[in-house]
Amino acid sequence: MKNLLGLIGALMLILYNLLPAWGAWHVGPPELTADEVFALWYPLETKQSDGRIFSMDLPVQAESEKEMTIHTPYESLDRYEASEDDLELEILHGVLRDPQAEVGFDLESLKGRLRNPGSMMVQGEGIRLAGGHPLHLIEGVDGESAKEYLGYRDGRDVWMFYFRYGKDDEETKALINQSIDSMDVN
Repeated sequence: MKNLLGLIGALMLILYNLLPAWGAWHVGPPELTADEVFALWYPLETKQSDGRIFSMDLPVQAESEKEMTIHTPYESLDRYEASEDDLELEILHGVLRDPQAEVGFDLESLKGRLRNPGSMMVQGEGIRLAGGHPLHLIEGVDGESAKEYLGYRDGRDVWMFYFRYGKDDEETKALINQSIDSMDVN
């Protein structure tokens, strides 16, 4: 009897190890890709003045707050901020009072709206498409940090984005690019 139980136990152990390879036994959760392991995405969704929804996936959870708009061209202004490890981001969404008002996306205009912009040596400037929208892009460094400022206007809605991360951190740079590429307005 003892030998029979030992034989049954050994047979069950062999079958337990062989059957998963055939897809017929203990199926676990699907494996995550490297991108899914590295970052959990946090959706940012907000309504624009025209009723459409702006959405973007962020690699960190952002806190939001309403800002005072006295003495500004905006009737409303929302700020989203997050800081985690070596990544800092700030997103501003303003709704202009006057639909004809001019908005600049030069370095001084973008830095003028940020809380702690610091200084920056500009390394590049141009236009980047994301979600079908042309974003004005300014890239540079500030000491050991890389910085990116982006801005675009959609009717009365004005969006400004700021990202700061380690200048040699290629993984975080890839996350930021993936986040920017996720922008959509529907």
